[in-house]
Amino acid sequence: TLNGYKFFCDELTNPDAPVNSLDVESRCIFSPGEKNIRHYTIELGADGLVFNYAIDACWAFPQGTPPYDVPDDFPEGANRMEAWNIVVTEDTNTLWNDGSGSGGELALTVEVWDHYNAEMNTVWVESPGNFSPAGPVSYSASGIGYATYEVEITSTTPAEGSIDLLISVESEISGYQGLLTGETITAYFLYTVDVGTEPLNQGLKNIPLREGFDAMDIAIDHDDGDLLVLYSDGAVWLYTEAGNYEDGAFFYTTYEPGIQWIDIAPNSNSVVVGFWLNLVDKAKAYDPDGNKICDIDVLTAGACWAHDAVAWTGHTYTNMLGLSSFSCALGSWFKWRFYSPPDFVSYWYANSPTQAGCGADTVHRDIVKGTECGNIDMWYLYILEGGDSTCNEYRVQRHYRPTGATIINDTSVSWGGVHSDGMDGFWDPKDITRDVGNDFYILDILSTGDPAIKKYTDEGTPIGEPFGDSTSISGNPLRIEGSDYDGPDGNFIIVLHDGTTADMISIFLLSETPSE
Repeated sequence: TLNGYKFFCDELTNPDAPVNSLDVESRCIFSPGEKNIRHYTIELGADGLVFNYAIDACWAFPQGTPPYDVPDDFPEGANRMEAWNIVVTEDTNTLWNDGSGSGGELALTVEVWDHYNAEMNTVWVESPGNFSPAGPVSYSASGIGYATYEVEITSTTPAEGSIDLLISVESEISGYQGLLTGETITAYFLYTVDVGTEPLNQGLKNIPLREGFDAMDIAIDHDDGDLLVLYSDGAVWLYTEAGNYEDGAFFYTTYEPGIQWIDIAPNSNSVVVGFWLNLVDKAKAYDPDGNKICDIDVLTAGACWAHDAVAWTGHTYTNMLGLSSFSCALGSWFKWRFYSPPDFVSYWYANSPTQAGCGADTVHRDIVKGTECGNIDMWYLYILEGGDSTCNEYRVQRHYRPTGATIINDTSVSWGGVHSDGMDGFWDPKDITRDVGNDFYILDILSTGDPAIKKYTDEGTPIGEPFGDSTSISGNPLRIEGSDYDGPDGNFIIVLHDGTTADMISIFLLSETPSE
């Protein structure tokens, strides 16, 4: 029922030129004595060609004295009050319909062009049968002649192929010069989005990596969602989100085979840790281009074993490259080593030999499986412990630094503690990570041998039930990784697992994970 229109102005010299080619400074002038041409596509119905048309022209008396400066001497009211163009960017489009089901999400940035007060519009997006109307949406940013509006659409049931969106831009003014009292002046635009034939993530499971070498660990770049994979020969390969992580390429080498862990800070610096050298574990830090920044001595003497690498940028040390967790044979030590240019800074949580027991207040070095930091606004460490004949832990502990150089146990946050397939504990935990929303995930192997991912709040409250079965994780689970990346295809976590000819990764969008 929407009647379309063509926009005539001097600047559109090509009859088929798009409206978005106009210069906003021109004010879309149709000068006296000019002839402007636009091309129409007209569809003939069964009854032939019968149509009406109307011309809507706008003008206001110029200000000042002749000769007038065009268009600057004409007031804002010389232009129509509604928006004259929009530019739509699809930030996220996971819409799908496989013939038997449908779903997905849509996130749009709608750039609204209005000759004045662009930021005072209100945007609605509708597509009957495909989702409920989204809006009203107010502007999030503005510039000269335009404002942007962020629209998020969930709970969709899109039709197959593609769907049309009716985007309404409501002005702050109503009445149509007294012709339609009380009616908001509104501009209407149509935009078409594609609908996939399967969930976006369905094809992102069991993706094979490099053949011939074991994948030791993975890390997600917080800026672009790209993946670094650390291999047993010391090489780091890069897999891009844009390429669906399918075709990796050599990125840099650590120069040391046997290295085991890698992580990336939000400033894109990475840290690798874990190779054995003269009974000492060491770490190296690299910049975003793969150039080595420094070597980090985890410990200068004694037999020590690294357990994980954690890197982040935040709190006091805003350019921190990495944090590596490790334990030493001299008692039941568990310690961390930081590097914050230009100095080494050590913080630690350490149990003396007389405190080498088990429980929620003690970290037992032999059963640590992984560590993860809280988000960059909180100086927290989360430690995942498995179990053995000595300590039947199977728990997560949280630690923090209140003051000084000591990391202390936060006894108020500890979850698990039971050798269990359920959410009350873990059976054979492999790793811990978190997502951009600061929810945490434990990669576990159940008593049946099946993989499972368990999700919790940062306070340890279980969220839903275990997910990630042997179909989506076809081999033995090894590592799990999330990040602060918030990209166009949605947030996600990645699982590293064994494959037949090569190790594999599987991507889980957060929309696939349980919600609170």
